[in-house]
Amino acid sequence: MPSALFKNLFPDIERTISPHCPWYEHQEIYGMPNIKYCEQTICSYINEPAHAISNIGYIIVAFLIFWHTNKYGYRKVIWMAPAIVLVALTSFYYHSTNNALSQFFDYLGMYSILSLLACFNLSRGKILKFSQTVIPFIGLMCASIGLFFLFAKFQIKVQLTVVVIALIVALLEFWIKTKKHQLISYKNLYLGLAGFAAAKILDTILMQEAFCDPTNHFLQGHALWHVLGSISFWFIYKFYIQVEKQMLD
Repeated sequence: MPSALFKNLFPDIERTISPHCPWYEHQEIYGMPNIKYCEQTICSYINEPAHAISNIGYIIVAFLIFWHTNKYGYRKVIWMAPAIVLVALTSFYYHSTNNALSQFFDYLGMYSILSLLACFNLSRGKILKFSQTVIPFIGLMCASIGLFFLFAKFQIKVQLTVVVIALIVALLEFWIKTKKHQLISYKNLYLGLAGFAAAKILDTILMQEAFCDPTNHFLQGHALWHVLGSISFWFIYKFYIQVEKQMLD
């Protein structure tokens, strides 16, 4: 079933793993992802070292969030820690194996953290108690998965599905800010968003032929995306701890 679902998801993309290398069979079974980053795929169990290992930043930030929430008793935003760990693990799996199935799991990680932030906002906006957001979380995850396959079918970049879910979070935040008049500081949220924007700009620039060095397995634009993204999650966490008390129990 998974092989039939993924093998022809992104057709006509050249294979990057040689027949004698690890994960070659997985590319043959599940097909290729829809994007190839600058870093050269090497014959190894971790075939994009810079991209894969840079996910350690997410693990560090998740650990800091877990420690900080336990120290100060934050019982809702603590859920950011496992969500960010999932982002790290799925991204590591994707950049180690490079096939359509592992790319799908990479997106599941991103969908999970964004769906969680949407649930935070549903609770802050007094729409639901936080304990009642399990079903909306599952619903957003299912909708995100549906969008992934819908975009793939119509040859729309699946990367844009993340933008769609992020817009839902942003619209909820805008509604809270304009209708609920909650007196909070947005500085950390803006810092987090600026960090993601800077990460995306660097990722895009360093993928260009003039700057791309495929043989550099230490410094890559997409690796910087992971590092700056993990730091940005810390600022977003700092924003949400100030509003935890506004979330309905």
